[in-house]
Order: sequence, then C-alpha cells, then structure tokens
Amino acid sequence: MTHNVKTLRGELVNFIVRETLEDLEPLLEWTHPSGYEFDPDATEIDEDTKSGTVVMVKP
Repeated sequence: MTHNVKTLRGELVNFIVRETLEDLEPLLEWTHPSGYEFDPDATEIDEDTKSGTVVMVKP
C-alpha cells in the first residue's frame, strides 16, 4: 500500500539526516508519527554501494 508515501518518505529522510545515520540499526527504534515501523527483514541493502530499498510497515 502506498497511502501517504510522500509523507512517510519525508519523515524517514528527515530522521536519517537529523541523526546523521551511517547504518540502519537506529531505525529499529524509530516509529513514524502515523505508526509505520522499519522492517529489516524486508529491507534490501547492497553493502558495497549503500543503496537499496528500505521497507516500512504499519503493524
């Protein structure tokens, strides 16, 4: 589902930039204001390029 995906992306990027994250572990403790949470099992990151797909779910 992509409901409000732009808002979700904005909040996520804001968190990453404010916290100057170098890895995704801090996302395990972060919860989006609308209740979305980081799903590390569904997230795919290429460690060489540091690119990939971060998956957020609403439990």
